[in-house]
Amino acid sequence: MKKLTPEEIEATGLTPREAEVFELTREAFGQYRADTEQRFKGVESDLVALGLRTRPDGSISGISHKGPSHTEPLTLSAQLTSDQNFQAWRKGAKTPYSSFAVEITLSRKSGTISGISPSTPVFGVWGPASPVARLRDFIPTLPVTTGVAEFVQEQSFTGNSAIAPETTLKAAADSTFALVLQKVSVVATTIRLSLQTFSDAPALQLWLDRRLTSDVLLAEEKIFINGDTPNSVQGLLQVAPTFTVASPPTSDNPADIVARALGQLMGLGYRPDFVLLNPADFTALQLLKDTVGGYVFLPSGNSAPDDNGVWEGSPNLWGVPCVISVAMPSGLFLTGSLAAGAILFDREILNIQISYEDQDNFVKNLVTMRAELRSALAIPVPNAFLQGALAAPGLAAANGQQAAPAPHHLSNRK
Repeated sequence: MKKLTPEEIEATGLTPREAEVFELTREAFGQYRADTEQRFKGVESDLVALGLRTRPDGSISGISHKGPSHTEPLTLSAQLTSDQNFQAWRKGAKTPYSSFAVEITLSRKSGTISGISPSTPVFGVWGPASPVARLRDFIPTLPVTTGVAEFVQEQSFTGNSAIAPETTLKAAADSTFALVLQKVSVVATTIRLSLQTFSDAPALQLWLDRRLTSDVLLAEEKIFINGDTPNSVQGLLQVAPTFTVASPPTSDNPADIVARALGQLMGLGYRPDFVLLNPADFTALQLLKDTVGGYVFLPSGNSAPDDNGVWEGSPNLWGVPCVISVAMPSGLFLTGSLAAGAILFDREILNIQISYEDQDNFVKNLVTMRAELRSALAIPVPNAFLQGALAAPGLAAANGQQAAPAPHHLSNRK
């Protein structure tokens, strides 16, 4: 770029220092412009390699601009299909002992299906709906390196703190503890697919990001809630005390029962941070009506059910977050303080393993995908939780109904 001559500097009225700054600025801008042009040429080359090209208005041909903007998160399938080692394994020669394994970071976000048709881009992933929140989202997590988690479980505690005058004995609290071993559970599922499927990104995304991931996480949640007696794994419903009220009012509805349980926990010094309900029970709560037929949980600013979604962005009951899970038995509720009473030991994050070495895969040109994780739920303070039935006996009698018997694991607990 041509520099200003002394005559031009004198004509502009610039001082020598101002002229120097002007030259440096112009030089830097010229370099930035050259770099930008070079980068743009590189992008154009990449688009040509992909069979695309830029239009005069700057848009890209071959890509629809009519739909909503979609970002491409690093989903399980995206991580897998972009893995060079996996692609080399997929395209290479196979033997009965060929296998491939890769650890993939868990992502609850789904990617986009694109490329099904060159002329019809399709966005979104079809499959099981993702829940608003899973129980594991509320539990403090601690990585472990062994297959068994050993922790101290509080059986009882009686506080006795008081003022202690000088030279007098201090008051003593009373507590009992037990040493508990919790096995790390392996939660897994498998599926067999053809080798050609791995060349079909949409199908791979469908199974990896939604089906397999959702199935494994739901199975883990069932264990957290109900335990697994054959494998000696404790669940929250197996250790949480049962909520009882000496003389429950006959007018109490299920929401009232949960509120009383929350109050009882707060009276014990715990701050409830979740309410666990079955989807049918949560929906029934949303449909509670007052004496004139109005919906109890409909915000005062709304006038009809269509103003308020049953599945809220962040469902809650009495201001406490709700976890809605099909793993929770219908007719029951569970609440408490996960922050104070539970720990999730993560031994192995959700991972996908792929192997050619399974049954008759070699002769049928198939591969087996396995999704699994390893985790254990420790419950060091069972008294930080309460479980109970949503139907109060007094309410059932007032309505002329027979109260449902307590589940077996509740009726036998003293």
